[in-house]
Amino acid sequence: MKDSKMYLFRVIINTSQKDSLLRALAEEEAVHIKPREEDFKSEIEKKEPKEKQINNLKEDLNSLFKKLDITESRFTNLEVKEEDMIEFEVKDIYELINHISEEINFYQNRINELERYIAKANIELENIELINSTYKFLDKYNLNRSALSNFDKLKFEVYTTFSKNLPNLKDLFTFSEFPNVYDYQEISEDRISFFTIFPKDNDEDLRERINIIHGEEVQILKKYLTYEGINFTRIQKEIDLIKKTLLKYLKEQNRIRDDNIIKFAAMREAINNLNKYHWAENQFKELSADRLILEFFVPSSKKDQINKDLQENFNDSIRIETKPVEK
Repeated sequence: MKDSKMYLFRVIINTSQKDSLLRALAEEEAVHIKPREEDFKSEIEKKEPKEKQINNLKEDLNSLFKKLDITESRFTNLEVKEEDMIEFEVKDIYELINHISEEINFYQNRINELERYIAKANIELENIELINSTYKFLDKYNLNRSALSNFDKLKFEVYTTFSKNLPNLKDLFTFSEFPNVYDYQEISEDRISFFTIFPKDNDEDLRERINIIHGEEVQILKKYLTYEGINFTRIQKEIDLIKKTLLKYLKEQNRIRDDNIIKFAAMREAINNLNKYHWAENQFKELSADRLILEFFVPSSKKDQINKDLQENFNDSIRIETKPVEK
């Protein structure tokens, strides 16, 4: 009879040594734990539901990776130098879960903060570029600071709206419908700017027409006006400053990703190992209140060594039965 290629180990240990046994088997590397019966639910799983916590960790880490534009390909050929490795110990699986959760939360909070800054800077940039485009349109009418003081019974207001609203604008601002003087100009592929000069008494009528075409007012700010005209130099300086600030935030986002890619890889691996550990600990069967059974397969070439290692590690507190697995 030929020697069996695999052996089935049936191990009985104290409940308190469950984690120690799993760590010992992980170090052997040649062990394949036998799945328990599908209709069997271990007492460990009933009392210590970790699956949700581990899945939440995985979801949070994936969310962080998405924010940082980290894909699986970043980890494929990642090389980690020994000096970059940091060893730390935890007393149990819950401490490891909490540690990883705290790490993820730290980076999520920092990225969320940067995203708020980036969103604010983008809004500021969009607003100032809208002002710049609109003021270029108004510049052909020689808009300047003194011109604003010429209005007494009339009002001068400037708006922007989507180009698709232009037909409505022309109908609503026809002089016979609404006494005013207006002009417009395209400032982008889908937006136009326009101004209207109208009697102050017709202010409420104007609001109704602006609402129909979803107009957004563009403020005429004196800080951008001189007595000679529009101060485009100041506007451009503000655009450049916002772009510089926005670039700083984006660089910081990239720095967090690139400087911590090894740590992120370690967190990813740790969560994968937690999943494996959680599965493995739920393959134990309860023999009594303080005794557990675990079955696993090992190659015949490793049988004696693994048996010896387990006996040395657990002494009299472990009972081992082995039998060949026949095909």
